[in-house]
Amino acid sequence: MSAILSASRRGRRLLPAAVAIALGACALAPAAACADFGQATLLSGTSAPQFEQPIEFNEANAPALAAGGRYVVFQGRLAGVPGVWRRDLLTGEVALVAGAFALLPGASEAQRALNAPDAAAPSISADGRTVAFTTSADLEPLEDGRGEPPSDRGCPEVYVRDMSVQAGRPGAYTLAAALDGSGEGIAFTQRYAACRASSGFPPAGAQAAAGVALSEDGRRVAFTVLSESNLGGAATSPGQVAVRDLETQTTTLVTSTPAGAPVMGGGAFPDAFALANGAQLGSIGLENGQTQLGDQAAGSTAAISADGSTVAWLGMNVPAQVPGAAGIEKQIEEHARGGGAGGEAEPLWRRLGGGATVRLLAGSDLGFFVANPAERPNPVEDGSLIGTQDADYLPPALSRDGDTVAVVASAPGPAAVASVSERVSGLSAFNSDAFAVRVDGPAGAPQVRPLTELTTYDAPREAVEAVKDVAISPDGTRVAFDTARSPLYLPSLVAISPPAAEEHSTTYEANLELNTLQRVTATYDGAEANGQAGLLSFSGDGHTLAFASQATNLIFGDAIDAWQVYAARELPESAQPTPQEIGAQPSQPSSPGPTWLLNVTAVPERDGSALVRAGVPGAGRLTVSAGAQLPGGAARGARPPRHGGPRGRRAAA
Repeated sequence: MSAILSASRRGRRLLPAAVAIALGACALAPAAACADFGQATLLSGTSAPQFEQPIEFNEANAPALAAGGRYVVFQGRLAGVPGVWRRDLLTGEVALVAGAFALLPGASEAQRALNAPDAAAPSISADGRTVAFTTSADLEPLEDGRGEPPSDRGCPEVYVRDMSVQAGRPGAYTLAAALDGSGEGIAFTQRYAACRASSGFPPAGAQAAAGVALSEDGRRVAFTVLSESNLGGAATSPGQVAVRDLETQTTTLVTSTPAGAPVMGGGAFPDAFALANGAQLGSIGLENGQTQLGDQAAGSTAAISADGSTVAWLGMNVPAQVPGAAGIEKQIEEHARGGGAGGEAEPLWRRLGGGATVRLLAGSDLGFFVANPAERPNPVEDGSLIGTQDADYLPPALSRDGDTVAVVASAPGPAAVASVSERVSGLSAFNSDAFAVRVDGPAGAPQVRPLTELTTYDAPREAVEAVKDVAISPDGTRVAFDTARSPLYLPSLVAISPPAAEEHSTTYEANLELNTLQRVTATYDGAEANGQAGLLSFSGDGHTLAFASQATNLIFGDAIDAWQVYAARELPESAQPTPQEIGAQPSQPSSPGPTWLLNVTAVPERDGSALVRAGVPGAGRLTVSAGAQLPGGAARGARPPRHGGPRGRRAAA
């Protein structure tokens, strides 16, 4: 079933529709089958013993919930002290994982030497003991064959912190971006970008994505090497994904040819071509602005599953990694000759331990546009690429076992491809949608399920807004994302809560078992959120979602106009159906006539079907249809309708 989730906005034009009737899934299912989210709670508050009284963070972002349920980490600034912080959700206490120890009250001399004010993009183990993050600080100088080479100082690096060891003591920090079989760090060459930047991280060094870079046991770390390096031998091309096993000190190259060699030119975005053509890295971190589509502070698109078995990333030079991907080389070459800034990237997936690389969107009948600002967009026949504009660092998100992947891609379906007209041909990029992909293994074709697929680009800008900041629950049944799109076309979901009606991006959750979509963010007074939504993270049970927001009206008394971190939890048996909506009344004739009146009601039946009744004002013919989808096997006690689906009556007068 398809549905359109829409909301009226002042001064906005919705997609053309004569009469639209939306029936929420919960109207036809037992109440226990649906859920709603409770009021948000602030996670970026504190009872830190370092400070005299509880205070809120000046700002906070990029939350990552520990699967065990006790801890959350995020990057932020507390009383002017920037860095990555961990909060104990049981006691409320916060601790600085890595950051500006020099500004922290009561810090020791050894801690003050560990000054990492730009620490960002944290991921956390299930027990909360291990935290991975990115920083340009040198937290483990090379000594006795371990640590960061002197030539790398000032470059972004990936570290892990053992929170059971006090900062400043041996073993507190370990360099994760290290050579295979060694503790010595990967050496970078400064060919494509300088390592120092005035704001955020430059596209250089080694970096890890927020929330998705660490396995639940804290043992494996996925990261991207963005500089030319010695990762796979001398002069290894930039744009390589690797996984570090902290216990065995092994580093596995993920972006490799079938023979195991590093991909020439790079196998992950940004590769050598993207860097040479000006790929930039935006940052949300600490007063540094925002990236174009995602809110990642680090330049990595690599994600690892919680069990450490699987990696997904945005791949470049795909034919070198997947020999069966013939047919896209010419398209990529043509785009390069046309001056495309960054080329194209494609979501890829691979099991560690010798598994083949899989193209997640291949064969899904999705389209793509190689878009140059001065030319009309060119449809790509293969249809599994996404555009990489200046700062589209949008890593996929994997379920715990890696079998289900949530991805964001500019990959429209056939209807949207056919809708391109001269009016929209000047766009330099086409916005993204969310997809859930089920992978049964390298031999099986991925099963792609569009969640927000566009049907047309020939529409107002608000109707084609980007989808960003995707997350997935550990069991793979829920996908969360942010978007400011309105109306929101839902090709396989039914909305069970009203959509956002303001300009800001809003967080939604798709329940893949119930086939429902609902809003997550809610304000204390029922008004619309007055700020943008940011990065997302699910709890271990999948029922709590941590999220970042710029809104100041999610909780009462919030006076900090900056990013903060919140959490909302599903409340069972409390969902409400989406309100019905009828299009505008036809214009009245100039001559006097009877009052125009149309009544339409939908009544759920005991057998799960729906009865639609329509009252018409006079002579003529009216056709009314309604549709709904039962929530699969998850709805206890629900029975299939006797007639195979909702019933409708056709009335003529």
